[in-house]
Amino acid sequence: MNERARCSTRPQRSRSLGWVFSSDPAVLARIRDASIDTVVFNRALDPSLLASFDRECDAKVLPRRALLVSPRDARSLEASVAALVDECSAAVGVAIARDIAWISELVASLAGVARVRVAFGSVCGDECTQFHQDFVRLRAIVTYAGPTTVLVERSAVDPVALEAPIEDSAGSKDAIVRDESAIKSAPRGSVVLLKGAAFSPGNFGAVHRSPRLSDAAVARRIVLTVTALASDREELVVEARTGAGQRVWIYPEEGY
Repeated sequence: MNERARCSTRPQRSRSLGWVFSSDPAVLARIRDASIDTVVFNRALDPSLLASFDRECDAKVLPRRALLVSPRDARSLEASVAALVDECSAAVGVAIARDIAWISELVASLAGVARVRVAFGSVCGDECTQFHQDFVRLRAIVTYAGPTTVLVERSAVDPVALEAPIEDSAGSKDAIVRDESAIKSAPRGSVVLLKGAAFSPGNFGAVHRSPRLSDAAVARRIVLTVTALASDREELVVEARTGAGQRVWIYPEEGY
């Protein structure tokens, strides 16, 4: 059972009410606030780097890979980063590798875990485009190219419609979100921290969805996610190897 499906069956909890956007990296620590479920660090990336991301996105589909990473183990972290970016061009690979290392340490520290799941690669087509919560402790998302993660302010969410089964018409966007003016797309390149439903007792979890690529001019995205899982139990994975012969673990696909 995937994270979203587990979340949909949980009883309603007390509700967090807020999100915060800032260009100050200190804002990332605000995710610990009980009243905050979404934090967006809106950093300004170099235009030449953004152009490199666009070229990479247009040129090829990067394989989507996911690894369990131990940020405190420097050698393990370095090997994991190398495996995830080994098919990127030099400029893109260096920038993303730096993010993987930093964000892995950040999420592990904020969530109080020893390991995080890091997933990186191209996203092609529509996936997870219904507003939902994730049953994880904490998730960071960075969209380097293509449309970005869609967020909604907690006060605009109908909790009954949110908890409805995915196939139920009551779970449609129109029913879940009472006020469409409360919907925002995360700025490109920003670090988005989403508090999951398993962050702490009584926490409800951020509501978000993946963008609909079928509605966009761009057919692909390049996305990084770093997740502190709801438990330390390893989920079912498939072993694979990269072109360089490095062993990686492939997790079930997830939307972001």
